[in-house]
Amino acid sequence: RRISGFNRRLLAYALAALLVFACLTVLNLSQLPASVANDASLVAKHDRESHSLGQSAHIAWRLQSNRLYEHRGHEGLPDFRPANSDQELRIRDLLDAGWPPAELYANTTNSSNFNKGFALEAGLHDSYVAMFSQSSFAANNKERRLLPSNASQRILSQLERLTGQAAVSLVSEFPAGSQMKLLLQLDAGTGGASVVFKPRVYDRDRVMTGSVVAGRDRDNAEVVGYHLGRLLGFHRGPVASPRLLNLTAASLAATPRLRETFYRRLSDNRLCLWGVCRYCTGRRTGVCAGPDEVLEGIAVLMLPHRLALKRHRHPWARNYASNDAKAAWQLGENPCNSQLLSRLGPGVLLDLIDTSILDFLLGNADRHEFETAAGIGGQQLVVTLDNGKGLGNPYHDELSILAPLQQCCRLRTSTNSRLLALQGLLGAATQAALCRSGASSLPSSGPLLTLEHSAALDRRLDRVLRELDKCNRRLGPAAVLVSDDARLTL
Repeated sequence: RRISGFNRRLLAYALAALLVFACLTVLNLSQLPASVANDASLVAKHDRESHSLGQSAHIAWRLQSNRLYEHRGHEGLPDFRPANSDQELRIRDLLDAGWPPAELYANTTNSSNFNKGFALEAGLHDSYVAMFSQSSFAANNKERRLLPSNASQRILSQLERLTGQAAVSLVSEFPAGSQMKLLLQLDAGTGGASVVFKPRVYDRDRVMTGSVVAGRDRDNAEVVGYHLGRLLGFHRGPVASPRLLNLTAASLAATPRLRETFYRRLSDNRLCLWGVCRYCTGRRTGVCAGPDEVLEGIAVLMLPHRLALKRHRHPWARNYASNDAKAAWQLGENPCNSQLLSRLGPGVLLDLIDTSILDFLLGNADRHEFETAAGIGGQQLVVTLDNGKGLGNPYHDELSILAPLQQCCRLRTSTNSRLLALQGLLGAATQAALCRSGASSLPSSGPLLTLEHSAALDRRLDRVLRELDKCNRRLGPAAVLVSDDARLTL
């Protein structure tokens, strides 16, 4: 059939536009950094597998390749189970102070039981506050711990439940930091406890590509970081637990300033809020509850007011002024010298090296500041706060996070022993710690630690040990490994 002149011109314009679009796409892809291009190809491969197999079949395929997981507790989702009795015994030995009794957490991850309140041990919060008395904290500081080594597993377990489930009496803005958080004042029965609530923004399997600090905070990284830190023997982070927050009830208990940020989304009438923070700019940055008006997230137990924290600029902070500009330590300058040791003290410097290992395992490249708490005599202890930029990309290992270990080539002997004991088991042990604490998942969002991130923990631990081996071969283990009571030199 003959095509009119007008239609021929229209068809020619359309073909030309399509050709230009294709050329621009190829050009943009060719300019991607190699790491981003590799990450994108892995993500695309993962998506193709999921689409072609179907979600349940894809999970079954993954389970066949990793027998640590099986369907249990949540239909269609994998859960943790040790592969054999020998591995289970090894993991039990690694978990701090034994495994909490399973009956303590019966049905805690069912949505009907969240935020309903429960029987607390008498004086639980008072016991928690007493852990930070001057004499108690001085003893903790000597052991480089935030919580005392003699704190019973039952008390810690109850504190986790308080953090994740205690009823809320007041909801207010928590403007510290750049992203939206809420301060939840728990009811009078908790002895005046407060928690910071971080909402879930992304699906658990969301992969962040591009900049190593790209995207908003991942709430699950706080809970995984808390349990991972305990496994590594650091014990320097506050208690963290998954939490559900009923937004309807929260809006009624909110302060006037916060209440102004609640709104209904026009597309589905869901209740949302954008909160109060530096980057909270209206509905564009809001988070919305599910159809049941419940918002998923995590809660971090506030430290007692008597524990005064001091903020410091991190010696290995990145340059945030430009995506291309690098900090001096990334351009060959080594800040790990006698002046830094004199300024920070040996305990703080070794704490920062420990923290760099935790951050590398999580993939958290955003440790631009750090906080310390002082004990008797002014000795400082690093308190690990804010793991929110962790668990972003399980396919990329950001080696620059390990700069404190690489440039100082020093490590506590206790940390070294723990890393060796966890080799090949870290992903499984972290899953076990989450499951036994009742924190493995929330009712609808799935596991806090996905299979991909669990595998990344083991792969990254191997890389940490390889970097440590480089130091040992260059300087000798006697110079690299430092006992807590030894004199540190650089």
